Amino acid sequence: MNLLFLGSKIAWLALSPTNLLFLIALAGLALERFRRTALFGKRVASTAAVVIATVIVFPIGDASLRTLERRFPPLASCPASEPRDIAGILLLGGSMGSVSVDGRIEEDLQDGADRIRLAAALARAHPQALMLVSGGQTFARQGVRSEAEATADLLGELGVSRERLVLETASRTTAENALLAATHAGRARGRWLLVTSAFHMPRAVGTFRKAGLDVIAAPTDWQVDERSRLLSFSVSDRLHKLDLAAKEYLGLLIYWLTGKTGDLLPGPNGAEACA
Repeated sequence: MNLLFLGSKIAWLALSPTNLLFLIALAGLALERFRRTALFGKRVASTAAVVIATVIVFPIGDASLRTLERRFPPLASCPASEPRDIAGILLLGGSMGSVSVDGRIEEDLQDGADRIRLAAALARAHPQALMLVSGGQTFARQGVRSEAEATADLLGELGVSRERLVLETASRTTAENALLAATHAGRARGRWLLVTSAFHMPRAVGTFRKAGLDVIAAPTDWQVDERSRLLSFSVSDRLHKLDLAAKEYLGLLIYWLTGKTGDLLPGPNGAEACA
């Protein structure tokens, strides 16, 4: 396994905002137990507590995600951006996972399962288009299929013929999605509909453009509901959205600095923009 890839996963466990804030708070509480660092520890713990409370009370995560999700409009609100003749549909991984139950591996739909639903709908709307299903295993485990293989079976249940599918089963990251998809898509040059979660679309579009593919954003799996939902206030939801947004913004920055995207925050080109 690539050590850089593994290191990035381990680093995120500590650097995700929720984990980091709680680690800082715990460190402050620990320092309070020692006479020489008690005052400093109290200040650290208090500051972390105030930041956590602020994040919970104010929808900072929602606002951050909304900026990402509204970067590309849904196809339904901008039908002129969807051409009738397309080369294919690119479905990114992030919809399927697996769990161990009584010693058996059970495949499981994840939060991003809306991607599969939209991809199947687009396949029906474009019956001549290929569909490239991208997704390997983040960590290889015996008895577990790649996400692309599991997704192909579900697409079949939704009426998408297996003959139309091209499976890319090795990628673990968005950058690998793009590079390997560009190789597989070589036989079908033209414009591709790119299906992924709305908050992930800016980084995905930028990466695929950099890999040389002409993609049209087809976002789904919206996380932010613009309607007021005061009665459904959830602490865990606020913290989850903060982590989700932070990870995506960090990914955008790293991809831009390492040349994997050409823009810090990719957006629609002229043909994709809605009036």
